[in-house]
Amino acid sequence: MKKEWREGEGFRLGLDGERGEFFALVGTESWAIELTRSEFSEFRRLALALAQTMDSMALMDQESLTCELECADLWMEVEGFPQDYGLRFILHRGRGCEGEWKSAIGLVRALEALDPELKLDDSKNQNSLVSLQP
Repeated sequence: MKKEWREGEGFRLGLDGERGEFFALVGTESWAIELTRSEFSEFRRLALALAQTMDSMALMDQESLTCELECADLWMEVEGFPQDYGLRFILHRGRGCEGEWKSAIGLVRALEALDPELKLDDSKNQNSLVSLQP
């Protein structure tokens, strides 16, 4: 697997298949965490599902939305407007961590643009809990 590094306003995202257990890095300019292949797979899956939900919403001008998803290792929430929302996550199994992006659009676009040949373990934890709060 080749190395990938993406950085933009408010986010950093890196993948390195030769790193061993912790092959992915996510963060901002001021913090970062390394994730296992399984954790990153879940992170990416939940973030893209929440982004798709936000993109599909038709809200009034000043109406914001909060959506969350959870799986075995990770809880994630987006909050804001379809065109500009923040993202928070809590890694709650193993070492534990939480992080936040005030504006997550760049991060989501970087997750979408990852190499489609990227081999991630998407087979586990497909059952997620969904909560929508207007």
